[in-house]
Amino acid sequence: MIGFLAVVLSVWGSLHGYAYVRLVRDPVLPPEVTFVVVVAMAAGAVSVLLAFSRALPPPWAGRVHWIAFTWLGSVFIIDVLLLLGDVMLLAIRLTGVTTAFNPVDLARGRATMTVVIGMTAIVTALRNGATPVPVRRVEVRPDAWPRPLDGLTIAVISDLHVAPGTSPAYVRDLVDRTNALNPDIIALCGDLVDGPVTALADAVRPLGDLRARLGTFAVTGNHEFFSDAPGWVAFLRQLGIDVLENDRRTIGAGDAT
Repeated sequence: MIGFLAVVLSVWGSLHGYAYVRLVRDPVLPPEVTFVVVVAMAAGAVSVLLAFSRALPPPWAGRVHWIAFTWLGSVFIIDVLLLLGDVMLLAIRLTGVTTAFNPVDLARGRATMTVVIGMTAIVTALRNGATPVPVRRVEVRPDAWPRPLDGLTIAVISDLHVAPGTSPAYVRDLVDRTNALNPDIIALCGDLVDGPVTALADAVRPLGDLRARLGTFAVTGNHEFFSDAPGWVAFLRQLGIDVLENDRRTIGAGDAT
């Protein structure tokens, strides 16, 4: 465990170090700007560690969760853009092409472009995350499908990632819109939660109101195992959801199964 934590912290620190070098050191920012950026980076880095530690009480956990995962996504977006810039500059240098810009001006231009593109991507991602989960209709035509089951509808719900910052109203809206589809089967395909039952029970509870003619079924994903899979399996079953653990269910009878 110590070795794993050491690797995680090293990678996390390296991501921030890389961003610092390209966005702060190379552009030679003024001391006061450097101070603000460094404090913001440190606060963001610590917020992610706190969110994953799950050591905060519910009121604080929700606030820190949104800050932490916004920061986590921001760091990866910014670092990918910086890496692409480094690769492009390396390719230019290998071709022997020279630029008229001095290193500091070039670094400042790169930093500005990275921040502008990165912020655009981050704001877009946050806006998309705040919109209702879209409904996609997909028609599947399996070979040898029993004719009596033609038209069977399955509502698939996956990767909700309900977390301390998730409102029960968000889950309730999803449940209401799913029920409005009048599906024959509802399948919850894992990664429903990012936290323990004690912290997220109220937010997840609306899933118990899912209704389908042939039943609501669920399987666990890796995030349930990060969060206490046995506890979530028991809780979902209390809600009336049929959780399958290395198991299957036969729907229908005779040739129509």
